Amino acid sequence: MSVKTNDQLMAIYVASLIRAIVAFHDLIDNKIQNRQSQVEEQEKEKEKEKKDKEDKDKKENGDKTTDSEGEKGKESEKKKESK
Repeated sequence: MSVKTNDQLMAIYVASLIRAIVAFHDLIDNKIQNRQSQVEEQEKEKEKEKKDKEDKDKKENGDKTTDSEGEKGKESEKKKESK
């Protein structure tokens, strides 16, 4: 009788131990994913700030159009004039 009870308790103990290990593993994976997402968000914010700063500098310097945009505008004006 006691051997059967001990076997049942050991099965419950092993199952609880496995469940705890799996839960701990999930927590570690979640922590790693959160850190990676934070790093990605920080990189995106830095890129956005850098782009905003470049846009601000362009506006301050009076660079409203690039050379390619200016050439496109000239070409479209020539087409309109020829019609």
